[in-house]
Amino acid sequence: METEISCVNLPTCAKGYADGDYTKIGAMLATRNGRQIGNAVMLSNDGEEQPIYTICTDAGSLLHLNLEEIKGMFYPPIHITDIRDCPAVRAYESKNGIICKQDINNELLKSLEETRHLLALVTFLSRKAINHPDKETIHSINSVLSRAKKVCEDAKKSFES
Repeated sequence: METEISCVNLPTCAKGYADGDYTKIGAMLATRNGRQIGNAVMLSNDGEEQPIYTICTDAGSLLHLNLEEIKGMFYPPIHITDIRDCPAVRAYESKNGIICKQDINNELLKSLEETRHLLALVTFLSRKAINHPDKETIHSINSVLSRAKKVCEDAKKSFES
């Protein structure tokens, strides 16, 4: 009888294995009691004699705990995640009014998409103006270009703030 070996894929949110090490940065901590605390992610450890660990819950709360407290609240972690882009950190950023990189990118994509449409309209109107230059077409081109400029300025402001 042949035994088939199957590969176990990592969950999409995981980037590696924690192997039960609570102190690995990015360790995905599964709660032992969901009524007390939700799942969390290990963010950092401070202190050498009595290390204090910072974790971020899926609800976006930061907690500073020692290792024994963490072990009492969470099961040994199996996976680690990228702390720069995990749901717990995004929840923290949202809860504290910090715009996420993903949100900035979405705003810029919307602005770029609108600008692309406006420039396509300018191209169309310009071709019309070459064949039949009239005051109305020139005015249309100028108003579309003004709108495109405003969209770009708004995108720049949202990116800088």
